[in-house]
Amino acid sequence: MIDNSILTARLLAHRDRRAVRVRDRRTVCDDPLIVFGIAPIRVVAEQRVQAIAFGQVGETPQIVVSWNPLSRESANMNPFAEALNDYFQTAISSDQLPRIWLPHPAAVELIDILGYRYRTNSQASDALKRMGAQCRAIIEEAAYNDQQVVMVASELLNRHIVTGQSGVEELHLGALLAWVNSPAGVDPREEADRRSAMPAAAMLDWRDDERVEELRRQAKEESPRGLAARSRIERILTNGAQAEWNLLEEARTAFWALAIPPVSGVDILRSESQRRFADALSTPLNPPTRVHSLGRLMDDYELAFDVAEDREISSDSMSRERARRAGRVVRAEIEQIVQPRSSRKPCTIKLLCDQPVIRIRRGTALKSLNGRVHGIVTDLAEARPGLVRINIDVTKGVRRGDLSSIPRTGDWIDTIIVDLRFRRRQIYGRLRNAAPAIVYQGTLPSPIVRQGGPIDWISIAEALRRS
Repeated sequence: MIDNSILTARLLAHRDRRAVRVRDRRTVCDDPLIVFGIAPIRVVAEQRVQAIAFGQVGETPQIVVSWNPLSRESANMNPFAEALNDYFQTAISSDQLPRIWLPHPAAVELIDILGYRYRTNSQASDALKRMGAQCRAIIEEAAYNDQQVVMVASELLNRHIVTGQSGVEELHLGALLAWVNSPAGVDPREEADRRSAMPAAAMLDWRDDERVEELRRQAKEESPRGLAARSRIERILTNGAQAEWNLLEEARTAFWALAIPPVSGVDILRSESQRRFADALSTPLNPPTRVHSLGRLMDDYELAFDVAEDREISSDSMSRERARRAGRVVRAEIEQIVQPRSSRKPCTIKLLCDQPVIRIRRGTALKSLNGRVHGIVTDLAEARPGLVRINIDVTKGVRRGDLSSIPRTGDWIDTIIVDLRFRRRQIYGRLRNAAPAIVYQGTLPSPIVRQGGPIDWISIAEALRRS
């Protein structure tokens, strides 16, 4: 179900014929001095790359094309492989954040395909194998919510603005940009409809695509006509890749033109992402397949999600308001602070809250907006009609200075970050030592046949209850 605030913003955008911001903070750090752009073109039915525009964003791109992408010939990809490697080597050696800009999710899919196709391909050159490993590192980093390396322009814009279109229409990057950079005197709705007729998903226009398919029949000939057909294919592909590159640059410029300030602590996100990506490049590993490696990866993903969510809700008032309307953020007034010994535990904070939706319960961990005071909800009760009293047992921040830093009326949020990776590693170690069949064996052991009469389940249940 669409959030009411997003629906309202969409109606305002439709009325005013302009994009409306739905974030007042971004979880993305500033671009480094040099960023690398990738804008590929695919063969639709085969998901093969037939052209790539790449290079430093803001400059003329280099474009490589393959008139026959279904062939085993891959030498045309060498310039891209060398440029990508040079960029990463330069960024890492100078301790700079590598940043890759891609226009839309379809481009991410093609980078994923390049990684799988070349990383372990015994027939590929060393440069292409290295490129495959680097593409895999890009995809793996993109999976982290708090990452700062891979910027997908359409997703980035859609997280921060809405338009007067439907959510499905906003997936088209060209149509989305019509609401952000509409020419003067042009209705963005009409401009978006016009742009929607052209693909923005790493593919050629259908007319160009059909023309290329026709020319490929001739291009296989070893004759002047075949040479001319190959030349025309390469020209069409070059123009298509250049159009994708122009879309990427327009989207990046449009995002930074929003002038949205970053969330607090974005430098921490930047440092962690830079370290993680540098490790992935220096030590390329196979994708995890075993119980423990998959478990560790899921733990890392979960922690990254929690960190990004906490930064956004803590710093972005619009996101926090949406969370409050959903009941995950509680705006409450401090009724009383019960602390028998100053600056010591036990310490209980009693809050009064009148918001209509509260999605917390006993045992929920909450923290003050400034993060200095954490606690566990121990009781919820109706103080009077329409007013709920929430008791919080303070677990962090019992000192007088921390307690006095809480505004008398303010927000309490449930995005406390708990890093359990060390404890989970201990659990994985015990699991490995125990080696239960349900985890480590392909089939379960044969059931043990019990001798005697039927099992008395009632007696067993009563014994368990008593224990």
